[in-house]
Amino acid sequence: MSRYNYFLKCLFNNYNLAIKDYFYLIRKYGMVLKVFNRLLKVYGEKMKTIKKIFKVLVVFSFIFIQSQLLFAAYCDCSGDSTFDIGIVSVTINSVANTSSISDYTYYDDSSLVTLVPGATYNWEIQYQNNTDSNIESKCAAYIDYDGDEVFNDDGCILNCETTTLNSGETTTVSGTFTVPLTAVGGATRMRIVVINDADRIYNSPYDCITGFDGETEDYDMTISTIETRYTISGQVTDGGDGVENVIILFSDGTSETTDSVGDYSHTVLENWIGTITPQKEGTSFAPIFVLLGPITDNTTQDFIVVATHTVSGSILTVVGLPIPNVSITINSIEVAKTDISGDYFFIVSDGWSGTVQPILIGFGFNPSEIIYNNVAADMGDQNYVGAIAPGAGVYSISGCVTDGGSGVLGVTLTGLLGEPVTDSNGDYTAFVPDGWTGTVVPSKSGYEGAFDPASRVYTAVTSNQIDQDYSIDIHTISGNITLSGNGLFGVTMSGLPGEPLTDALGDYSAIVPSGWSGTVTPVLDFYYFNPESKSYSDITTDQTTQDYIAYAAPYTISGTITQNGGSVLPDVVLSGFPSTTTSNNDGFYLAYVPAGWSGTITPQKGEVIFFPRSRNYSNITSNWLSQNYLTWDVTIPIRLLLLQ
Repeated sequence: MSRYNYFLKCLFNNYNLAIKDYFYLIRKYGMVLKVFNRLLKVYGEKMKTIKKIFKVLVVFSFIFIQSQLLFAAYCDCSGDSTFDIGIVSVTINSVANTSSISDYTYYDDSSLVTLVPGATYNWEIQYQNNTDSNIESKCAAYIDYDGDEVFNDDGCILNCETTTLNSGETTTVSGTFTVPLTAVGGATRMRIVVINDADRIYNSPYDCITGFDGETEDYDMTISTIETRYTISGQVTDGGDGVENVIILFSDGTSETTDSVGDYSHTVLENWIGTITPQKEGTSFAPIFVLLGPITDNTTQDFIVVATHTVSGSILTVVGLPIPNVSITINSIEVAKTDISGDYFFIVSDGWSGTVQPILIGFGFNPSEIIYNNVAADMGDQNYVGAIAPGAGVYSISGCVTDGGSGVLGVTLTGLLGEPVTDSNGDYTAFVPDGWTGTVVPSKSGYEGAFDPASRVYTAVTSNQIDQDYSIDIHTISGNITLSGNGLFGVTMSGLPGEPLTDALGDYSAIVPSGWSGTVTPVLDFYYFNPESKSYSDITTDQTTQDYIAYAAPYTISGTITQNGGSVLPDVVLSGFPSTTTSNNDGFYLAYVPAGWSGTITPQKGEVIFFPRSRNYSNITSNWLSQNYLTWDVTIPIRLLLLQ
């Protein structure tokens, strides 16, 4: 942490102490000023000049004292010159440092040790008795994980028990420590203290004691800002042979595809948690999915293909008319539904047994069920004949969905029994029982708000309802996103209905209702776009060639914005980034920047004052974490006190 940030911490946490120190100076030097006033009466004008000089000295003395308080670096921690006990060597993993014994030594080479958040390290400290008598000793070690130039218990990696050393004897203490994931990246310091507590007992912590019989060594260190990544890999096999073109879907939305021998590999950040699911049409796997994490090492996860069979057939009336939307159930659980042609199918595992029943309100079927035992092959022609049940009083609701006179395929009529879907001609039919009441809403992904009417209400149906038609008045917004002249796949077009993704050529398209308004923003991690977004108002025609240019931004800059008292501050705009960046409800912000990016970032929100007021970045080559800002109701009474 910079001394500027340390200044802020001292200003906020030790403000009262600073004020007390100032009033102490006022009281102390106020008596001297009274003496000057008495001398002034005797020596006249000459003393006025001396009095002015003295007041200036008092003010500058106060400023100097407070600046030393606020800008102080790590606290002093040094032994006396008797060297009763001293450090011989310090080892962290493979880095060892052998030192001569003195009261204090500072090793300012931060390349000695680089710590990675979440990693565990071995340490060893060796020290010896340099006296001609037996002594009792203690030792402690601290790492300033948050970079605030203050050692504390959170960073204590060693606090050993009292050890008795004979004259000239050397002892070694060792163990492990794990760097917390919250450790702030960048330069920091480690402090090691050994003390002779034979003369007096020291109470932990020992990080800032002075004048003791013993030695302190300080080491510059670096906490890595590079995110640790691990590999999840494995193989998909069928009877021992690799299966290619299996999609391995990760719960974060990413995926991999197995190669010609069934292998896959995927890289995740350390501590990643999520599910992995293998998918291939007409194929079942074991396990169906797995939950992994937190990932702290390279991980292997294999899958095997489970043999499956297809059960299929059709459901027609006695005269051969298809009956759509019949639920095909196993143990009352729907596994399939007949389509507009009355056809259905579902998949079962090898050796499956069970009972299948077709269900549609108001209809009876022959047979009423089919029982299966130990299925070992595909089962086709599993047909049923359906008829309206005697006295059921079933009526039909039918109609067509069109766009400019042409039928629209795939519109779901939500609210109708079985939720029928329009065929290629835009037609649909559903059956409801006598007296049925309900609301029907047409829907299709990408057509939100495009239907006229938006819904139909039915009350106590007692007859067939025909010509229940819907029309669509829509327009298309489409375009292309390129990176270095090539189409960019997988960009989310946020703000468009359905939030479509760009395809392999970088193309995207979305349907909006006539009169649609909104703002469209392309989003893809590690990229930013020009323009950042496009706004539309009252669309009445197709909007084509709505193109964007993408730029790679492999690194992130992130942090939290905190208010007085520790609460977070949302909706702060951080200007200067390649794309608009705003803190969220948790006060957190994250921006993507390209390699080598330089710039100045300034937080802005109304009349709020931020500390620091801005941050400068030059030639970014890694992620920058914990780039935090503070806000404060800045009323610094020191200035008023100096004017008194």
